[in-house]
Amino acid sequence: MKIKTTRYLLLVIFLVSIAFRFFLCTNGGQFFYIDEARFMNGHYLLAHISDGDWTSAIKRITTTYAHTLFIFISAILEGFRYLYVLVFVDSNAPAFLLADSRIAIEVAAFLLSFASTLNILLLYFVVKKSGGTNLQAIIASILLASSTTNFYFSRHLLPYDTSITFALIALIFALKKRNSNFHSVLTGLFCGLTPLSSNGYWTLSALVWVILIFRSGAGLTQKFEHGIISLFSGISVVILLHFTSLLYGGNFLAGMQDWLIATKANQYGDIGIGWKVLISYLWDTEGIVSIIYFTSVLSAIYFFFKYRKLELNFKDIGFFSILFIIFTLLFLCDFLKSSVLYGRTIKQITPFFCIALSFPVSVFIENLKSPKQRIFVLVLFLLFGFQILFNFNKCLNLEFPENFISNSNSQQKEYSNMADLTGPNITNIDFNTSLSSFAVINAQIFVPPFTGYRSIPIKKVFLESDHPYNFKPYQYIHYNEQERNQLRQLQLKMKFAEIQN
Repeated sequence: MKIKTTRYLLLVIFLVSIAFRFFLCTNGGQFFYIDEARFMNGHYLLAHISDGDWTSAIKRITTTYAHTLFIFISAILEGFRYLYVLVFVDSNAPAFLLADSRIAIEVAAFLLSFASTLNILLLYFVVKKSGGTNLQAIIASILLASSTTNFYFSRHLLPYDTSITFALIALIFALKKRNSNFHSVLTGLFCGLTPLSSNGYWTLSALVWVILIFRSGAGLTQKFEHGIISLFSGISVVILLHFTSLLYGGNFLAGMQDWLIATKANQYGDIGIGWKVLISYLWDTEGIVSIIYFTSVLSAIYFFFKYRKLELNFKDIGFFSILFIIFTLLFLCDFLKSSVLYGRTIKQITPFFCIALSFPVSVFIENLKSPKQRIFVLVLFLLFGFQILFNFNKCLNLEFPENFISNSNSQQKEYSNMADLTGPNITNIDFNTSLSSFAVINAQIFVPPFTGYRSIPIKKVFLESDHPYNFKPYQYIHYNEQERNQLRQLQLKMKFAEIQN
């Protein structure tokens, strides 16, 4: 495939991906994840800076232990959101308005979604730097652009895609031929930014670091040198944050340690069955595309034994990366039983499935000869396309509690907030003591654990919509297997109804 054709295709993929994310973000869903609340740290950081209160700004940065780097990203996005409000909504709007409302929040979400789109482009350059052909590189980009996992997170104010962006940039530097010390510094720097953007993605940093060492010349001395340089470069940002915090009476490392301990103690989900969660999540999210992902691993094994040499190039880097990440995650979850697999944890593997699959697919396409083979490929391509459109359509047609409540407000001003599910973290207002005979049912986020289910006697339903939790990928936010099965049995509906007294 000619480089000019490839660039045109890449531009088309990029523009189409942006368009899909525009429609996704404008359909709502922001703050559906509990972790999205951390986005507002950026708002307060921006407020401190605009007030000239640098002491408060620095203290907020050095006391934000969860996804520390994301506070800078969210502050920039909040700046653009406020600018949008001033230009298109209200030129006299005070800045604090953004903290008290979700006005134009979709603008911030859309801008943040550019990270997932950028990752599609970066994957192309990863394959090229590993020695792959133009065809293989564009196939990898198409596969990532088609990934539901890479798509549905884009509407949410979360740091996962930005973390993957830093990891892929680090990988590009790690794959450069005749790796210089400068490239090692840049590799380490972006490896360090990866877990600071999203703490759970430290596995990506470890992976890139290993790849850098492997590809840094033939001699052990050279490998050691590049490894040490990149390691110190990676931890330099953390050291800077720590010493800055000490100057202002804090202790960043101690705070980070306490936060990690608390996070480990408050995990929801399944310990010991990470392998099952991995398979079920990919199937529930990608559909038949997940079968293609797993097929890529088998084909990669075939090519590995065919060439009988691990080179970490376009032939085997995807396969190696998949094994590295999966082994690390399952070792922690199933053997050490110290961590839980979530949808967001599994998300980081997706780009490497695309890389692993791109090589055998490109070899297969390049060897197509007979018309029957071409027809077969065309049929597979159509099936793949229909599955992608089906997956994306489900993402685009979700209605979230905030939208549903807004529609309910237009029907009735006074109502109770109720839920079919019960639990210590679920808001339940008993219908027998409610002040209104009208109720909005299940229009909320259900934080585990679940303790039971109650049937609310309904007289008449005025509005009804599927709860977003019926979209199976959302069931891997923080639920365990039992709770996922419960959600699937209930098939929750959000309702605005008149209830029986």
